[in-house]
Amino acid sequence: MKKKAIIVSGYFNPIHKGHLEYFNNAKSLADELFVIVNSDLQRSLKGSKEFQKEDERLIIVSNIKAVDNAIISIDQDRTVCASITHLVKEYGDDYDFAFANGGDQNNNSIPEVPTCKELGVALIDGLGDKIQSSSWLLKGK
Repeated sequence: MKKKAIIVSGYFNPIHKGHLEYFNNAKSLADELFVIVNSDLQRSLKGSKEFQKEDERLIIVSNIKAVDNAIISIDQDRTVCASITHLVKEYGDDYDFAFANGGDQNNNSIPEVPTCKELGVALIDGLGDKIQSSSWLLKGK
């Protein structure tokens, strides 16, 4: 029998208590939590200020208790479609996957929906409220 795995993604630049709630809520729904850390290229494409490099963000995320597996996004755009595809191809024999969004995203607004549907990856909305924001922290709010 396959285990259930949740995939989440984000910039985590910097990581904050809202991200921890997101991870914990996702982990509560699955056997394993996979986290895609958006790359420095993606951060640049988004136009957000660099706080930490991707390698540092990956180390921090990897060491959070709820996280079982973390990778840096391989995508060359602002989506994580290629990264989701990679995880499903790499681990799909062992896991049934779902892709989950935090409180500030929903399945009507994310570009990963067609990829998830094509791969048979379930979609989960609203894992936690937007209780904090990396951009708020960087702006000193």
